Amino acid sequence: MTYDLTIIPVVEDAEFDELPGLEVGVGHPDRAFVHFTTADGLGSGHGAEPGAEPWPNTLAWDYSGQRTDYDPVKTRVTPAAARQAARQYVTTGQRPTCVERGRPTTPQ
Repeated sequence: MTYDLTIIPVVEDAEFDELPGLEVGVGHPDRAFVHFTTADGLGSGHGAEPGAEPWPNTLAWDYSGQRTDYDPVKTRVTPAAARQAARQYVTTGQRPTCVERGRPTTPQ
């Protein structure tokens, strides 16, 4: 089973791939993911909710029609925290503070 993915970019006068953004995966009853991207890639990473242990197995989300697996360390967020992260990001345009920065993502 795959779950829904939402991408929330900040739209400004810049190239889309140079903008910060927030990817939020919800749909699973107990787990979600939050991935924040920065323009330079150096501050990008998956969010981790304080106290949320890694889920016991890999979960999959639908990413533009493609099944995309997320390992347990990337799904250390509850759906409620993911929704709060989206609200914070839409309100501030900054990395959400309701989740800690988890394992960083290396820029490609």
